[in-house]
Amino acid sequence: MLSKDAWESLEFSFTEEELWIAVIGCDGNKALWPNGLNLNFVKANWDLIKGDFMNFIRGFHNDGEVVKDINNTFVALISKCSALESLSDFRPIIFVTTMYKILAKVLTNRLKNVMDVIISECIREK
Repeated sequence: MLSKDAWESLEFSFTEEELWIAVIGCDGNKALWPNGLNLNFVKANWDLIKGDFMNFIRGFHNDGEVVKDINNTFVALISKCSALESLSDFRPIIFVTTMYKILAKVLTNRLKNVMDVIISECIREK
């Protein structure tokens, strides 16, 4: 069972430092926005746009919801060979929005601290 401290570590408000750690932990050339901007843009312009990201992540923390458009995922099929005959001849590439990717990274970083307790409890229950 999670301790009180572990529960609280999952529930406290997100910090700017926590968000920045998530941003720099992502590959800058991936997670293209529909307008072509990627995480390198976010990293280079962090001082200008961090307020928008903090508002987004605080909104998620307070409401527990993500704006529908933030969760859009785009799938592209890239050919693996020249003779395309079936779906298996393609490799899917999945693009998620940058804000969604950063949110997922922040949540993942928090869960890393308690995952061993959660998993060991599940194993013991079996």
